[in-house]
Amino acid sequence: MRKAIAFLATVVLIMLAMNIVGSKPVSSALTYSIDNNRITPMGVAPGNSNMMAIDVSVTQLGNSICGLNADNFILDTLKVPSNGQNVAIYSVGASSASRGGSHSSCNYSLNLAPASYQGKQYTWVEGIYTFQLGYVKNGQQLANRTFNFTVKEALSDLAAINKTPFSLTPY
Repeated sequence: MRKAIAFLATVVLIMLAMNIVGSKPVSSALTYSIDNNRITPMGVAPGNSNMMAIDVSVTQLGNSICGLNADNFILDTLKVPSNGQNVAIYSVGASSASRGGSHSSCNYSLNLAPASYQGKQYTWVEGIYTFQLGYVKNGQQLANRTFNFTVKEALSDLAAINKTPFSLTPY
């Protein structure tokens, strides 16, 4: 009987040790978030490839993270309208979205447009685009935020001028 109890105790200890070894480290309670300050369509309409600016800030426990660049952002297109193409980040710069007009290295303006492929620049199509913007540090994605953006047919003749696609190069 003692051997059976000792054997069971050994099995329990081995299982407990395997759980400890196989467990993931406890989070260091570093909470990151991406906050949307403004989306600016900049003449986006079906048939053109004009940029759309999305102004964001990245925070850790409520404190702004400054000095980020294009390497700190990734974009994953989740849904596009029928015949639509993925959206790409073409540039990242300082934004004035939440600083009363003055540019800040803690607020970022990301210029997005339909992706290009093998020299062909794709254009916006009418409908809803859904994409996920991610914050990356040292190759690890630490936060993400999903955005929806609707492209509608322009109502003015001026928008027709903006229908000519131009070539863009993602970073």
